[in-house]
This record gives sequence, C-alpha cells and structure tokens, in this order.
Amino acid sequence: MRKNSGFSLIELLLVIGMIAIILSIGLPSLLSYRSKAQLGKAARDVYGGLQKAKMEAARNNRFCVFSFSTINQGGVDYGFHIFVDRSEPRNHIYDNGVDDFITGYRTVDYPGVQVNGMTFSTESGRPVVAFAPDGLPKKLDGSLGAGSLYLSDGKTNGREISVSLVGNVQISQYEATP
Repeated sequence: MRKNSGFSLIELLLVIGMIAIILSIGLPSLLSYRSKAQLGKAARDVYGGLQKAKMEAARNNRFCVFSFSTINQGGVDYGFHIFVDRSEPRNHIYDNGVDDFITGYRTVDYPGVQVNGMTFSTESGRPVVAFAPDGLPKKLDGSLGAGSLYLSDGKTNGREISVSLVGNVQISQYEATP
C-alpha cells in the first residue's frame, strides 16, 4: 500500500482563503495605525523643534527662530527649520552665511500628514515662532507671539502643537474633519 504525503488542492485553497479573510480584517487596522504613527511623529518633531529653538535662544543669547517656510540647505529641501537670527537688524528670515542653521525637517518624512491650519504670526511673509533669550515667543515689534499648528492624518485624527504667550509648548489631540 502506497502512503500519500503532501496537501491536497482543497486543503491549500482553504488555507489561502483563511489567510485572505484574516488580512481583510487586519489590514485596515494596520493602515490606520500607520497613519496615526506618522501624525504622532510629525507632532513630536514639531514639538521637539520648538523646544530646541527655545533652548538655543537661551544658549546663544540671541533670538532663535522656528520657521515654517521651505528652504534648501546643503542640497536638502526642508519644510520647516530652526536657525539663530544673527541679522542686524533681526528679521526672522534665514539669511545664508549670516544666521546659524541649527536643524531642519523634511516634510517628505511624514507621508499622509497634512497641515490643517496655523495661527502663528506671519512675519516678512513667513509663519514663524521666534524665541527671545528669556524663552518668550516674541514678534519683530517686541510684542509676545503665541500660536498653534494643526496637523491631521487626512482622516479624523488631529494634533495641535501650541506655544503659549509665556513660551510653554504642548501637544493636544483634536478631531479633524477629513
């Protein structure tokens, strides 16, 4: 008597069908998790950048600017960046060769993340947060400047990164409209 080994065609199709059902249930959750993770990463990077700008202002005893404008530095396009404003008079605009470039963030590193709005002051045509050496966010005219940045994952998940008048930076969640 001959012993058959291996799987029959029906058994293989049954296993493939079960794998397909499991994937159809789990894949949307996995994709949702990924978009939330990208949103969280972007929010934490903006938060960390604002904190870094505040610390650099105190360390250099100069205004340090977190700018939401795009620049090219060393052949890399940055969607937002941090620099020490050494211009005289200060202008809150990155001047290559004058200001000290601290770091930049590439928007392509946050796929699916969208900017839903911003309430930071727009100085010289660019939205910025400029920290004075005392850690307070100040505008060019010397008045205090606060604001928020609203990010979303294109669905209902949103993060607000805000800077208060006394320089506190925080992240909070909000329900975005797709």
